[in-house]
Amino acid sequence: MTGKKTMIPQINKNKFFKETCRITKNYITIEFFLIILFFSICSSSVKSRSYENTTFICADEIGPRLKFLIPNFNDSFKKNFSLNLYSKKNRDDFYDIDAEILKKSSPIDETYYFYKVTLKPNNNKNLSGEFEFFPPSTLMFKETNYPYENFACWTEK
Repeated sequence: MTGKKTMIPQINKNKFFKETCRITKNYITIEFFLIILFFSICSSSVKSRSYENTTFICADEIGPRLKFLIPNFNDSFKKNFSLNLYSKKNRDDFYDIDAEILKKSSPIDETYYFYKVTLKPNNNKNLSGEFEFFPPSTLMFKETNYPYENFACWTEK
């Protein structure tokens, strides 16, 4: 007489191996797509919005002070242009002022450009000064012997 055979539960090694391979394959596929996504984001170049050939109006608390068109720079970063400087006393009066504009890149982000403008002294009007324009909305204006003024800007439609 033979004794009772006891059944010891055994793990189906073949099934365990297949499940492990399936999980590993899924992780490898996910890692592959993440690596491709990472390199595609890092290798793509980012360009900032161009404000060239755009007219801006900038104002203080009372009304408009400046109106100018950012010129097309092509390969140069410095251009001569003209702008309208409105009178502080009567905002309906403005002066056509010759100026020099310099397109500069931000020291911390080379995809962003701002503009430094120097007003050229005019013999007929005793107007001189400079401003830095940070598109699309902020301008810091300085007339000679006066502190900087902050202007809000918008595009003319």
